[in-house]
Amino acid sequence: MDSNIIDRIEVKKKEFIDNNKQSPNKLYLTISDELELSALPATEIGDLASLFIKYGPREALKRKGNKFCGLEVVLDSDKFKVE
Repeated sequence: MDSNIIDRIEVKKKEFIDNNKQSPNKLYLTISDELELSALPATEIGDLASLFIKYGPREALKRKGNKFCGLEVVLDSDKFKVE
């Protein structure tokens, strides 16, 4: 089974904590990650769902303080990562 973007974020957060002994605070998303995020079912993105539908993921994230999964989001990254 393929993991979705939320699963990938949680795995990267855990790896970061294990490797650095501190919590990450930034989430770097590529354009394809952003598209994957917009394809998630509403049940998985919770209160962002209505904003995603109305504005798309980029604007929805801005309206929610540029945070997702407890991390500050950096869009248009060259690589998916957390730090």
